[in-house]
Amino acid sequence: MNSEKSKALEVILSLRSFTDKIAVISNLIEGKNRVSHDEKLHLQGLLKELKGSLSQCSKYGTTDGEKRLLTQYEDLYFCHAVSSASAHLTIKTNSHPIKSRWSACLYNVDIDITHVLFQLQEKFPDV
Repeated sequence: MNSEKSKALEVILSLRSFTDKIAVISNLIEGKNRVSHDEKLHLQGLLKELKGSLSQCSKYGTTDGEKRLLTQYEDLYFCHAVSSASAHLTIKTNSHPIKSRWSACLYNVDIDITHVLFQLQEKFPDV
């Protein structure tokens, strides 16, 4: 795999990781009218992890959340996606997953990421 494809793959895998984390949380609350105290604490932990990861990656625009020069694909695709997603993830980590309408917020955050992910996957369908 050439360097360009490997840099694109790095961004694709990182974006997929975020969509996977969002899907886990969304699937755990989908169709529920209530959650137990333990479920609520588990979900809040997952949300805290997601918010922390998005925040760190959006801070520098890098897939590893480290301060360094951006690759071409981080600059063109990744930093925009994670910055938008982080800005739209407005739910508080201590809020109630059902009463605070996490589903709607997570859906919008997922759109921020999947939109960019689809663009990259069209450009690199074989990675």
